[in-house]
Amino acid sequence: MKVDPNQFVPDMSVKGALTKANQAKLLCVGCPYLEECLAYAMETHQEGVWGGTTTHERTKMRRQAVREKYAGR
Repeated sequence: MKVDPNQFVPDMSVKGALTKANQAKLLCVGCPYLEECLAYAMETHQEGVWGGTTTHERTKMRRQAVREKYAGR
């Protein structure tokens, strides 16, 4: 399947960007590299859709992980 790589980095300031991000996320469903892709994006702070998540979703995931880490102290 041919996919436009630009689809994975939608300009979130443009109308319809959320729809484009959701369409890109659908391409991730069933990908055998989903977990590795997400881990790479989390570690390297990538922009766009990686591992079935958006930049915003990964930021929330990182913040939640920090909260959980320091909640037990």
